[in-house]
Amino acid sequence: MLAIPEQPQNTVYLSDSRALLSYVHFYRSDFTEGSGIQVRSFNPSGIIKDHYQLNYPLTAQYNERYLFISETPKALHGCFQQVQALAPVSVDVYPTLTRKLYLYQVSGFNGYEGC
Repeated sequence: MLAIPEQPQNTVYLSDSRALLSYVHFYRSDFTEGSGIQVRSFNPSGIIKDHYQLNYPLTAQYNERYLFISETPKALHGCFQQVQALAPVSVDVYPTLTRKLYLYQVSGFNGYEGC
């Protein structure tokens, strides 16, 4: 299970990591009810390397609030009008392996030019 705190049902999850997008999509969707969550791929380079970058890109037409999830700290103030860093979350995967996720509540996508 993901260590990400519960979010409102209409939350759009955003990440630059294909792995994190696939995890959040799998663990936060209710497939028995036929309702998947919304995800967007943050891809400033524009180079398409995976399914999420191809099918769920973040573009200027999307001016919503997002929960940005990353495995590393991010400087997002040039990319979004509003950025609020949330407390990072950690999960012990194995006794010798801990994963840490950095969470940001962001809105007002400015386009990739300022990133």
